[in-house]
Amino acid sequence: MLDRRSATGARDWVAGPLEPPFGRGLNLQVDVADAEALHRRCLAEGATIFWPLETKWYRRDRVLLGV
Repeated sequence: MLDRRSATGARDWVAGPLEPPFGRGLNLQVDVADAEALHRRCLAEGATIFWPLETKWYRRDRVLLGV
């Protein structure tokens, strides 16, 4: 679920105080054509990046899946 905070702060469901860092335990994976370009753009726009870019590999049966 993606959600956004409204200008008034009203929300349907609040799991905790609305203070940075938002997301507490939420993990989203979004497919993009060029993650490095998106990362550079976010930095250029002043976004705070909490973790560096990384590649993770997971085994599912005999198949390795990379994200």
